[in-house]
Amino acid sequence: MPTAMQRFCLALGIRGSHRIRAGVLKFACVGVLSAAIDFGVLNALLWTAPAGGWLRTLYNSVAVVCALANSYAWNCRWTFAERADGSRSERRRFFLQAVLNVALNDATWLTLGGWLSHLGHLQPRVADDAAKAAAMLISSTASYELMRRWVFRRDPAAGTPPSPSCESRHAR
Repeated sequence: MPTAMQRFCLALGIRGSHRIRAGVLKFACVGVLSAAIDFGVLNALLWTAPAGGWLRTLYNSVAVVCALANSYAWNCRWTFAERADGSRSERRRFFLQAVLNVALNDATWLTLGGWLSHLGHLQPRVADDAAKAAAMLISSTASYELMRRWVFRRDPAAGTPPSPSCESRHAR
């Protein structure tokens, strides 16, 4: 009889080993927390200082960067803990992935937000949030694959232990 996690993964179409399924679920948990931060920061900024044009894009970028900081902390400590080493090259790869994530998120949010607003059936805040949800889904999917395959890659043959910076994060 399949476990609850196996049934959940199968329902979502997630196939693969237990390790891969567990990694996807950990990433999803981190993603839910990051999404709450992203939505919260963006809506707080839009509510306290309504803006249009480039300032709205800046607000979205700030929200995404806050979510990405949370994402790195948790993914390094938990989701990819066995592969994360905290090295300078790993942080550089995460930064490049983050730049791509922000650009993809901003482009999706602006495009869909504008399109949904022009339909005229949704209030502007609802259109923004619907576009934001789609932007997070698209950029998070790309982010997961980049983190799993590139950012937190580790050559098992090298057998190098985690650096002190990442090791101290794991100990907390």
